[in-house]
Amino acid sequence: MSSILNTELEDEIQSLEDERALSNEYFSELQAEFEAEKQALVARVEGLQNTAALNTTAKIELDSLQMKLEESEREKASLEEKFYSWREKYASLESDVARLQNELVSAAEEKRQFEEMWTAASEEGSMRNKELEIQVKGNQTGSFSRLAFGASGKGELKIKGNFLVPRATSLPG
Repeated sequence: MSSILNTELEDEIQSLEDERALSNEYFSELQAEFEAEKQALVARVEGLQNTAALNTTAKIELDSLQMKLEESEREKASLEEKFYSWREKYASLESDVARLQNELVSAAEEKRQFEEMWTAASEEGSMRNKELEIQVKGNQTGSFSRLAFGASGKGELKIKGNFLVPRATSLPG
């Protein structure tokens, strides 16, 4: 599950980086087009203004070009605003991705710790179960425990490797 989340996060990061690159490229192209159009319009406006004999048609064209220039400037401002808004969104998403990656690392560590505790508890339970089985068998047969620990039948066995050994430090004589 964590590898799926990791893959999804990596895919999302790559997608955001691709979108960012495309957006930067598109913004640069629009800005270059705007500057070229602006220079052309400014040059044309200046040329028309400098002409001594402006007729009615030239005056109308001048007004039209000035309106186009103003419209282009408004469009540029709008595109810049969208671009900066996108940058903020991208930064926010990067922050979310970093937070999710940290959560994923924490979850993986918690899982590892749980698995270690589970393994230790399972091993301890298995060992205790074997000890209890041996104790029960010893109590049922009675003679085995009396032979191993004396006539009283007291004492326990523990498993050491593949052998049963008494827990008592010394055998009664």
